[in-house]
Amino acid sequence: MPCYARRVTSPTRCSQSLSLVLPALLILSGCSHVDRHNTDLVNQGLRTAEPFLQAHDQRNTEACANRSADLWPGLTVTNGVVTDADVLHEIGGYAAGVTTGGLGGRLRMVTDSRDYDPHEHQTPIPGTLRSIVNDATQSKTPVWIVFSPALGSNVAVHLTRDIYLPSNVTVDGTCSGITLLAPSDIGLLNAFSVSNVIIERVRFAKTDYVSSADEGNTRSAIRMNGKFDRIAVLHNDLARCGDGCIDITTSPGAPLPSLARISVEYNLVSDHDKTMLFGNFTCGDIGVPPCDAAYLRQYLDAAPVFFLTLNGNFFLRTSQRHPRVFGYAMADVVNNVMALAPLRRTNGTYSDLSGVFVADDARAWVEQNLFIPLWKSVIPGQRFQGVWTTSTPGAEKMPDDVEGFIRLVRNTVTEPSLMAENQPGRVSFPADRSTLNVLPFDRMPPARVVACVAARAGVRGGTA
Repeated sequence: MPCYARRVTSPTRCSQSLSLVLPALLILSGCSHVDRHNTDLVNQGLRTAEPFLQAHDQRNTEACANRSADLWPGLTVTNGVVTDADVLHEIGGYAAGVTTGGLGGRLRMVTDSRDYDPHEHQTPIPGTLRSIVNDATQSKTPVWIVFSPALGSNVAVHLTRDIYLPSNVTVDGTCSGITLLAPSDIGLLNAFSVSNVIIERVRFAKTDYVSSADEGNTRSAIRMNGKFDRIAVLHNDLARCGDGCIDITTSPGAPLPSLARISVEYNLVSDHDKTMLFGNFTCGDIGVPPCDAAYLRQYLDAAPVFFLTLNGNFFLRTSQRHPRVFGYAMADVVNNVMALAPLRRTNGTYSDLSGVFVADDARAWVEQNLFIPLWKSVIPGQRFQGVWTTSTPGAEKMPDDVEGFIRLVRNTVTEPSLMAENQPGRVSFPADRSTLNVLPFDRMPPARVVACVAARAGVRGGTA
């Protein structure tokens, strides 16, 4: 039975369609701080997936080779219009059932991997990603964007400036092996005050990323900001992302959305420091009140407006913020693998190492995740901070934040760690759960859990 079958009858069996080539786990192999046992555990899980890769690749290659104007893998296309898509049936959590992306719009194909900068008055290049996005923005009609396999199996689009997506759009990298690249001061895909967006099977990276204590003028790989809603991010590879890999926020002092429903599922996120932000800067930043006891008392019973499902993602050699949840936010963090290691910074120090941090009146339900610290603490007696808030005894003090609220349900950690609930009665059961199949990771060997999640995560991950 596949790992992600709708009904789980055996908690120790795994996917029969493992389908993801993951980067080799090379973590400072000569350093005494590496946790050899946990590194071996992750490598064992990755090796379990290996025998299934060629069969999946062959099926994918054949499906993409047989494409046509009205026949595209995973899509139903009629007279050039996308009328159904497999990915819609894979979206779970808060964005399920309300997010359709470019459904009902024309299938548009990127045929040119170049880019141009409209702010520098450069001539638009037809067939580029930017030109198709701009057309959809101006026409205000749905569009489903794919990339021509004729571009090559590992083509990179070097962006000259941020791309801002419109509403009712899908960016679908199936069949392309496309990578969006830019320097760290350029964002890649942005969803600002838009709704109904799907981003799937695209690789993201920055060309000059270095981990630092202060990222300065760096931009995120995928960023949501403003009054956004109904966004799904599935089966992408994100590495060395600049600021954050996926940042979901509103700016200090900016109006909040009335409701923001986000699903981030089955992504491979690797080799990055500050991975994910989720929430709003209602306190503790320029132009807004401080995050202090008075703020906490005032907003203690405020209802969340941001809802995130973080499901089935593989975090590999990432350091912190998995995610950082803050403000009027509710996060359902379920069935993720977090194989975490600090990154060496330019000043010779290492980035912090922690899992899920919840603050400033936010809520998080954290269930059936596997935490694997790949690095032993250099401070005697210090434990890995798996899930924590500002009031957690023994955790790092965060003077600019106040506490958030946490409920933990049957998570697994391979080393002694801080895993702290905080007023769990304030965290309601996630309303998205009817669309999710929560697997019993606590009843499975950790290496098997790694294999199961790795089999589905990223651009080449399989489906249920």
